[in-house]
Amino acid sequence: MGGFTLAEAAYLESLPAVDRVDAVHGRIHYSRDFKRHVAIAYRRGESPTVLFRQAGLDPLMVGYKRIERAVAHWREDRSLLSGVDGFVPVGGWDGLLGLSARVSALESRVGGLESREADR
Repeated sequence: MGGFTLAEAAYLESLPAVDRVDAVHGRIHYSRDFKRHVAIAYRRGESPTVLFRQAGLDPLMVGYKRIERAVAHWREDRSLLSGVDGFVPVGGWDGLLGLSARVSALESRVGGLESREADR
């Protein structure tokens, strides 16, 4: 694919998914957030073409092959996927265990209230 017209480049640069465009050489530099979003969504089985369209990146302008190559790179980029497989909740595991205990206590209270209500 060749370069982009100035109008195409301006449009692409107006999108949050795009950091910058080299119109002459036809290069699109995507935002890190967009790359991460696509890499994670791809792992969940979502279509890259649909993800690009949703971001305003028409495959007819960007090119299907460019989408395919970009996603191939991003899905292998461990820095984009950090924290996805090795999920650690905000607040760490101790915070999660505390929340789990709180949920268990609340479930127990609800169960007790339901029993009393049924006995009436």
